[in-house]
Amino acid sequence: MIVMDGEARRWALRLGAGAKLPDALEELAAERGVGQAYLEGAASLSRVELVDGTRYAAAEASRIVGAIEGGEIVLHVTLAVDGELVAARLDSARVESAVLSLAVYGVEAKVGASRGSTRKAKAPASSPVAASDAAEAPAAKGSPGWGDVAAASAAAEEGAESGGASWADVAVASAEAKKREIVEDAELTWAQVAKASSAAEAAAPKPAKKRRRRKPEPKVPVLPKQPLPTSRDRAPKVEPDVFPEKGDYVSHKQFGLCKVEVVHDDGGLLIKLPNSRRKRIKLDPFVVEGPTTDGKGRTVFHLKKRPKR
Repeated sequence: MIVMDGEARRWALRLGAGAKLPDALEELAAERGVGQAYLEGAASLSRVELVDGTRYAAAEASRIVGAIEGGEIVLHVTLAVDGELVAARLDSARVESAVLSLAVYGVEAKVGASRGSTRKAKAPASSPVAASDAAEAPAAKGSPGWGDVAAASAAAEEGAESGGASWADVAVASAEAKKREIVEDAELTWAQVAKASSAAEAAAPKPAKKRRRRKPEPKVPVLPKQPLPTSRDRAPKVEPDVFPEKGDYVSHKQFGLCKVEVVHDDGGLLIKLPNSRRKRIKLDPFVVEGPTTDGKGRTVFHLKKRPKR
């Protein structure tokens, strides 16, 4: 277990595009003589590789924490990948942009000479950090190198001793200035695009309006709608000259569907009821309708009571 105790110096770092983690921090620790330090911040990373072997082409690190002890650096990150948070130990990554805060607990004596040389000028190209940044990837426009970080660190320490701005104020002011520069450039670009678009629309010929032609009225007369058939129209027609014969069936309201077995001379019928009983009936009190054919191919006459006059 490593315990960092005592007064700490606060350093604010902004890494430009192309810097590598943790190599850039190792170079800073060697250049500035950092013995012990605790760091935290956030960054946009690419070519991310975790200790367990997982790799991501690009990821947003919403939180970076780590410790420096005797030149050894341990970094833990919380990444936002495909809408999910992944927390793991970082092996290596390339920085697109990063802002870190260091609490330095131990600085070797050679820091004084390094600080004095960086107050008036940036770090020379021969220093480890500057050479690494120049060889691996060019820094983005407006992104400071490690010399800028060192100079800003010294200036902030002087300001703190004289009661001036703190490192937090310096970091906030730097971030706000970068945002204003990006927004101004974007607004100018969009204004130019809008102006060019409106000019192109004004110069373009307007298409002629097409006249709508009226649809010709139909010359063929429309046939009148036929009324829907009523239940009376759908009823079977009465055929008074057609009567049941032997082998036909009669549908009686009381007895049901009965088979005609005998036709008497007086017009009476001997029918076989569904329960196999025989019964003689006369057709005078009934109106004979039909015949119709049921689903089994049987000829059926419908017997309905004759209305009273």
